[in-house]
Amino acid sequence: MEQIKLNNGVMMPSVGYGTWKAPTSEITIATVRDAIESGYRLIDCAAVYGNEKEVGQGIQALRVRNIYRG
Repeated sequence: MEQIKLNNGVMMPSVGYGTWKAPTSEITIATVRDAIESGYRLIDCAAVYGNEKEVGQGIQALRVRNIYRG
């Protein structure tokens, strides 16, 4: 995946998975999990979206399955 170098030298994926307007439900948990399994490493989320819990649960589902070790 193509990456962009930030001003502080950190490399960031150029394409991310957006969660704006993603529902606060099992759907978001599953789609975040699926996005990471598909190769996404940048998950766009913000407190104003109101779905932080579900995004976190999607990531946690992968940690439990030992797919993501971050």
